[in-house]
Amino acid sequence: MWRYTKKVQQLYPGCLMTLAVCEAVSSELINKRGDRLAAEMAMGRQATISNALCSAFGHGNCAEFLSSRRLTSFRKNDVIYNVGDRDRLFFFIKSGFVKVGATTSSGSDVIYDLRCQGDVVGELCLTETERPDWAVALEKVEVVAVPLHEIRQLLAAKPAMMTAMIDIFSRTLKDAYSQINTLAADGTVRRLANVLSVLARKVGRQSGEMVEIPIYLTQEEIAQMVVARRERISTALNSLRRNGVVQYTTRGVLMVDKNKLEAMSDISFE
Repeated sequence: MWRYTKKVQQLYPGCLMTLAVCEAVSSELINKRGDRLAAEMAMGRQATISNALCSAFGHGNCAEFLSSRRLTSFRKNDVIYNVGDRDRLFFFIKSGFVKVGATTSSGSDVIYDLRCQGDVVGELCLTETERPDWAVALEKVEVVAVPLHEIRQLLAAKPAMMTAMIDIFSRTLKDAYSQINTLAADGTVRRLANVLSVLARKVGRQSGEMVEIPIYLTQEEIAQMVVARRERISTALNSLRRNGVVQYTTRGVLMVDKNKLEAMSDISFE
């Protein structure tokens, strides 16, 4: 997975030092915790680059560039792209939710982000000719597909975006450090609390004293985000529910008490 870091360094030299530090921390933990953590760290580095690129290109940064383009629709559970695909397209999300992840060498799926309106998926094609990740629609989704060569033209025309990308990479590494420490030391309940905190902060909607996570997620999908077995997630969710930290709506979506959740996690809602 170091190849992603090397290619990003080649594209964005200003990221060299921060990515090298992240790599050193990852390597130290891998030596301590063995092969399972090594796979998780590799996936974490991939996720760090992916999320940084998503931040750089998403949330209005390309609004003018996208305004006159045709929409493409995907139904729930449709695969937008898969590991090994060679189409070099960015998909800018206009509506709906998409899960983004990868498959480990043992065949297990890991979800490293949920993306929504204003985000982009498929951004790793900027550094890879063959896709290392997959993206699946969680509900009806509308996207705008843009070929890589047009993205490169956009970067050439807007040097300020390159500067912004370096800043975003630096800030994204803060989350990577948090993820590394969580995988290395925290138990399932705390890791679950961190994931739910991130979801509530990113896509949550205030509903009385609770925050609703407005997309239905199965326990298996939550397990893939926490990097834990589904049985452990079921037990952890039951524990959080008994303590009033989470509850389910009649539609089966999660509601969280952000104050109790924040007290349990490393994530701030500010």
